[in-house]
Amino acid sequence: MPTPVRFEPMLTSEAAAMRHFERSRKGYVRDEVEALRARVVVALTLTERGQAEGVPLGADDLIEVELGFGRGGYDHREVDRFIDEAAAVLRRRGVLRAGGAEPEASAISTDGLGRTFGGYDTDEVDGFVESVIKAIDLWEEGVRPDLTAGEVDRRTFGTRRRGYDHDSVEALVSRAMRVLDEFETANPLPDDPEDQAEPA
Repeated sequence: MPTPVRFEPMLTSEAAAMRHFERSRKGYVRDEVEALRARVVVALTLTERGQAEGVPLGADDLIEVELGFGRGGYDHREVDRFIDEAAAVLRRRGVLRAGGAEPEASAISTDGLGRTFGGYDTDEVDGFVESVIKAIDLWEEGVRPDLTAGEVDRRTFGTRRRGYDHDSVEALVSRAMRVLDEFETANPLPDDPEDQAEPA
């Protein structure tokens, strides 16, 4: 029987502000880490509120951060783990660079979806993502697809022994629904003349 995998909850702005780093004989310069932590807290706070504008850093910015190394600094393994956790949250929210989010359409993919025991069926989710991407492509070509935001909102998935993490998939479905809803709102269906006809 396989050993169950423990999945930690996503990092929140409050948890980031309270994260404790052990000191090491030689580690990351503390002032630099604290400055980075402050920016992470702001980024997480804004994205928790659904805001993208003004985010001081994104997932890719975090991964590229270079911190100084010196005596009496913070344990580099703990700080690296913190950076990875924060980057994973921002990536899930579609925020890759400072200043705002990538277009949500570009965030419709299974990249970064975690797996867990009893998660959503991977084949079903993969098929769903393909259908959403196809619908977005049609909209961008000026063609109204059959798939609607309402249908996306009602979409359900089966489970399997090891599938995609539920929270990650639900966030993906929400993004897909918002993207399709924006297209539909900008391109309303014309009124049907028969609906407007006076009854005989």
